[in-house]
This record gives sequence, C-alpha cells and structure tokens, in this order.
Amino acid sequence: MAIITNFNRLRSLHDAARARGPNSREWIEFAVTMMDSFPALYDVAEAMNQDQAKQRQAAGWTPAVTSVVAERQRQITVEGWTAEHDDEHDSGELAGAAACYARHANARGWVYDGNRANAYCNEPVPDAWTLDRAAWKPRSPRHDLVRAAALILAEIERMDRTIWRP
Repeated sequence: MAIITNFNRLRSLHDAARARGPNSREWIEFAVTMMDSFPALYDVAEAMNQDQAKQRQAAGWTPAVTSVVAERQRQITVEGWTAEHDDEHDSGELAGAAACYARHANARGWVYDGNRANAYCNEPVPDAWTLDRAAWKPRSPRHDLVRAAALILAEIERMDRTIWRP
C-alpha cells in the first residue's frame, strides 16, 4: 500500500471499496491506505489551515474578527440560529442580547480571574435579557464580547434581509 495525499485518489479507492463491500480486497486496500496515509493527511490539512490563516491575515482578519465569524457560524450550525430563526426576532431581541453580554463583560469582567471564574459565569440572567433564559451562558469577558459581536452581526444580517437595506 502507498501513502496517498491526493483526495481524488482516496475517493476512487473509497468508491471501489463501497461498491465491492466490506469483505472485499478493495475495502482492505482502502482501509490500509487510509491508515498509512493519516500522518500525511494531517500534514496536508495543517498546511491548508495555515494557508487559510495567512489569507485571512492578509485580508485584515485579526484573531478577534476570526473569533466573531467562527462564533456566528457556530450559532448557525450548532445552535440552529439560521436566518429563518433570526427573522423571528424582529423586535431587537438579538441586539438586546448582544448588549447584555457586552454589559456583563464590562460590569463584571473584573471578577473573572483564575480564582473567581465561577463567580463571573454563574451570574443570574439579566433582567434586560431578551432571549430564552436558558440561552444566557456567560463564559469569560472575551468570549462574551465575541458572542455579543456575533449577535450584533446576526441582527445586522436580519435587518439587511428586511427593509433596512445597506
């Protein structure tokens, strides 16, 4: 078996293995090739990640911008807060939630240190919180500001889909 980093070749091996079944010679060849190729594939993936990071940096994406965009994507893919979901919050709830996270980081950030992180994270849900109470999950001042920025981005996107055109 050979080490393969060509994804098209891996796909063809995989297709052949699936066509012939799990007890076939093709399946064994695919499995052994994958196992032998893992270290090289990790290197390819790492190089791709580094290239993407360089492209983002060249485009002016700081780590903060990258964090905000990643959080917005997490909100969509993990939390299910799609455009359709966000469009249901048409009374400023997203901006209000963002304000609560920003206000919490501002007012209580001093509490967050190695010894008192739980005090910061266990604050009660603010009275001004505009979303479901279970959605209030403070973690750290930076994380909460990232979350606030992502919620503001969601609100701007919602506005852009409605009468508030840029």
